[in-house]
Amino acid sequence: MPILTEVSLLFALIMARIWIFDKMGWITVAATAIPISLAAFSWYKRGDNLKSLGVAPDDFSKDFKLIAATFLTLWAIVMTIAVFWNPIALSNPDLLYKFGKHAVLYFFWALLQQLWCNGYFVNRLNACLKNTTLTSLLTGLLFGIIHLPNPVLFTATFIGGALSAHFFQRNRNLYWLALGHALLAVSIHKFLPPLWHHNLRIGWDFWTWTP
Repeated sequence: MPILTEVSLLFALIMARIWIFDKMGWITVAATAIPISLAAFSWYKRGDNLKSLGVAPDDFSKDFKLIAATFLTLWAIVMTIAVFWNPIALSNPDLLYKFGKHAVLYFFWALLQQLWCNGYFVNRLNACLKNTTLTSLLTGLLFGIIHLPNPVLFTATFIGGALSAHFFQRNRNLYWLALGHALLAVSIHKFLPPLWHHNLRIGWDFWTWTP
């Protein structure tokens, strides 16, 4: 199967899982398993390994300072917005404990998302486009579209996805990207007004969410 056809099919399956086959029991399980199986088969068939997927980086410290500075800047933007638009969230006495606990748990989900976003889409798109900048932007756009119709998550995942794709192509390390991803996602969830992001809901759940 041509790479672009494969990428389009997998993306369509992900969107179908979010918009059509959500909350349908075993149908939802099957709709989730199919794109995962397709990606796994693609990794096997096209010769990916732990290094190319970013699971076993050669240099764990490469670009760490640059990645940290980038994600801390994004985090500072989120927190500045929170100070002006949702200051009550910052007054919670258990703030640090709840934030830390949620971030640790979310890290593993963020790692899986980074594996999909970078280990699959970046690798496949760059194999076709042969252009790292275009690959980063397109990956960010696809990642953002997956999080529609949530405007906050679309903006965050487009920017974060494009930056993650850029760094991934430089260092093939998912772990620092997942850490930054987790800290930003939890910050958005905990500190920005819930009415903005509907408790991080996407798909039809965004429209049906109630405070």
